[in-house]
Amino acid sequence: MRVFLNDHSGHPFTIQLGRALAHVGYEVMYSYPINFQSPKGNLSPGSKAVANLRIRGIRYKSDFNKYSLFKRRRQEHEYAREIISLINDFHPDIFLCCNTPLFALDRIRAHCNVIGVKFILWCQDLYGIAMQNILQRKLSFLGSFIGKMFIQIERHNLKASDHVIVITEDFLPVLTRWGIESHKVSVIENWGPIDEIQMLPKENYWALQKELHNKTCIVYSGTLGLKHDPRVLMDIALHYRDRAEISTVIVSEGIGANYLLQKIREHKLQNAMVLPFQAFSDLSAVLSTADVLVALLEKDSAVYSVPSKVLTYICSNKPVVVSAPSDNLICRILKESNAGYCVEPGNSQKVIDKIDSLLHDRELRMRLGNNGRSYAEKRFRIGVITEKFSYLFKQVRGGNR
Repeated sequence: MRVFLNDHSGHPFTIQLGRALAHVGYEVMYSYPINFQSPKGNLSPGSKAVANLRIRGIRYKSDFNKYSLFKRRRQEHEYAREIISLINDFHPDIFLCCNTPLFALDRIRAHCNVIGVKFILWCQDLYGIAMQNILQRKLSFLGSFIGKMFIQIERHNLKASDHVIVITEDFLPVLTRWGIESHKVSVIENWGPIDEIQMLPKENYWALQKELHNKTCIVYSGTLGLKHDPRVLMDIALHYRDRAEISTVIVSEGIGANYLLQKIREHKLQNAMVLPFQAFSDLSAVLSTADVLVALLEKDSAVYSVPSKVLTYICSNKPVVVSAPSDNLICRILKESNAGYCVEPGNSQKVIDKIDSLLHDRELRMRLGNNGRSYAEKRFRIGVITEKFSYLFKQVRGGNR
């Protein structure tokens, strides 16, 4: 069976799935945009090269403009044309679509329907709701009106897909309200690439390079978009500004990272830094440099998003503090695994208090970190996950490989 996996973010766990599918005999095409700002997975063949896996990076003519409705619409159509060309060359049986913006998604899905390729929408976020929330905050009534258009596009594509995968049961009530038939929806939770996250010494090559080997480090690594409040990270940095032995390290790019860079300069903070996304080959070293890892999710984002970076965090044997609504899946995972703390959004001081408690108790940090790694080793076995996708592909296609 030929499977085309398109992840518009190029995340670590999706390329891990692509390799795993290829290892068990599928012919796999994996595509992603090269110049879209996101933390990328292990996208170079290297020692993990697989004969029946093709990795295709697509380069936008200019960097993807997330925050301009008209420019990004044009760019999404540009991306869709490239994907459709690859589909026509590869002739997949299954197209698995992940993190793809809605205008591009609509064109790609329609093309698959026309040529008879089974289309599975791997729903990482409910983008229509996200866009409506963001636009309503920015443009009030007009934003709400435009947002409803995005919801209609997403709803239409969910209905027109041959199958839908959601990453949390929390999405199911929304899909039911939108009239998506339950028999064509499966829940497969995201995971961290446990096999690819090494537990390195804190004084590793990356920490030495960044002069962080002798510091206590609070680390945030991942996107900082409109569903994350970077002011929490700024509050953390300001709280520790007079503690030279403690560094706040943000590994990110884009609007949130730019805000933090500006504020760090304004406050002349000597023990806080913003770094661009690091190569996946350095991710284990980045996470191993941390003493505490931090993640964020705004209150109104909980209904449509899960901060899956935390799943990678807990692979690293380090404790995690998350600012997110307690009913979000990621907080339930932290509670079940006992790998860290979840704090309701809007209270930076409580986040800082949890970080303080961890920084003052090395044994607690070690215990929570070990708990997270043990949870990941049990739950994130790529062989078991691959079997779930393989079973689903056969059901959707209606036969064997």
